[in-house]
Amino acid sequence: LFFKLSSWVAINGLWMELPLLVNVLPERWNLPAYLSIIIQVSLFSQVCLFEHVERLKVRTRKLLSILTSFACFVLIASAVVCSEAISVS
Repeated sequence: LFFKLSSWVAINGLWMELPLLVNVLPERWNLPAYLSIIIQVSLFSQVCLFEHVERLKVRTRKLLSILTSFACFVLIASAVVCSEAISVS
């Protein structure tokens, strides 16, 4: 539970500092408020849902590890667009 809440505090702290970095947006949106609400809802739903869900099975963990490793290797691939390297994935 502490790990879930610490990630919640860290992410919200990051978005609260956003007005210091971006003073005026062209669209006149209040971006930090929108992002904070979206992030809080997503993190709170994870805390509520995964407390009651059965633990992942070993096969699912292995599959997730393999897919994550594959995704990391795919991120290495890049292409040159307008003389800049851009990630293809």
